[in-house]
Amino acid sequence: MASQLMKELMALIDEVPDKYDDFVGGMEVIMKKQDDEDIQKVIDFIKEDPTRRSDDIIEYLDELGI
Repeated sequence: MASQLMKELMALIDEVPDKYDDFVGGMEVIMKKQDDEDIQKVIDFIKEDPTRRSDDIIEYLDELGI
């Protein structure tokens, strides 16, 4: 299931308006180490507001302790 969640997360990350290569690569590396629950939290966070920017997502990861 984690691989399906990762696919969904990375598809959402690819749609982030201000994405950049290091952000995309970093998200993939960091999130692969997380459990399904944390991956789902980040997916839900992005889906709540599809206009979220990379710094919003990074700040949310910090709030989660990731």
